[in-house]
Amino acid sequence: MRLPCDENDRDCSESPVAGSERPRPTLPARPSPRGASRPFNTSNPRAPREARAFVGNLLQRWGAGDLADDVLLVCSELLANVLRHVESPWCVLRVEVGEVVRLTVHDASRILPSVQVGEELAESGRGLLMIGALSSGWGCEPTLTGKSVWAEFSRLPTRPTMHVEGPVRSSA
Repeated sequence: MRLPCDENDRDCSESPVAGSERPRPTLPARPSPRGASRPFNTSNPRAPREARAFVGNLLQRWGAGDLADDVLLVCSELLANVLRHVESPWCVLRVEVGEVVRLTVHDASRILPSVQVGEELAESGRGLLMIGALSSGWGCEPTLTGKSVWAEFSRLPTRPTMHVEGPVRSSA
């Protein structure tokens, strides 16, 4: 007996249960995330520029272009950290757009990043602080092949809004 929608089916919607029609699945209320990944050679000095172009195109295509300024700046910083601090011949950048925009950089180093407090006039040392300020949240996780560092950006307004009920009076 063959079960409906087994792994050999190409189109599960055409696999009726014997003697009855299979109900169609209900779509979730929230949008499914779209995602794409691309590897980058860490010895290529153009990698951050190519990554920004990759991410910017996806954000525009997937309707999240309004977040591009912050996302692209964080993208540059994540890739710059790999180029500067990681002895890995490659990294993979993943972009996901759903309820949030999530950037993830995977590399072959098992050393997790940590926030550094640099000197006031130092030219570097504030990257993770900047990522934290521009994103809704960020983190890092060890993986089987190294680590992942990610940042998320809310697609909802994050600035407080004021709602006034009743008449508004002018002081003039």
